[in-house]
Amino acid sequence: MTASPPPERERVVLVVDDEADLLEIVADRLRGVGYRVHTAGDGLDALEQVRTLRPACIILDLKMPRLSGFDALPAIRRAAPDAHILVLTGSPNRPLGEACRARGADDFLLKPFDPSELLRRTARAFDRE
Repeated sequence: MTASPPPERERVVLVVDDEADLLEIVADRLRGVGYRVHTAGDGLDALEQVRTLRPACIILDLKMPRLSGFDALPAIRRAAPDAHILVLTGSPNRPLGEACRARGADDFLLKPFDPSELLRRTARAFDRE
């Protein structure tokens, strides 16, 4: 028996990064495999969109203007308690990863990343029961 795809509402992904090129590349890749993707350029915009969109997955950069992903994490987690939050960062700092998990992140991926790994990790948000 084949599992039916999740309803479109559940296939919503919010990608948050202040690097426009990276934001476009990630969004295009996710759209190409069927996700409904929204984007935000900083933590404040992300918080606003999380509250209205209720995405199942949030891909969040840490270093951004206005409100960093690190600072936005607790509020994003409160606004979307069931969302899968994947943090992207260029810093291979283990304590930073642990701090992000303590603030609400579910997963942590280092930049530069393999696009297929990003897709695998995004899919985890939709594989959870």
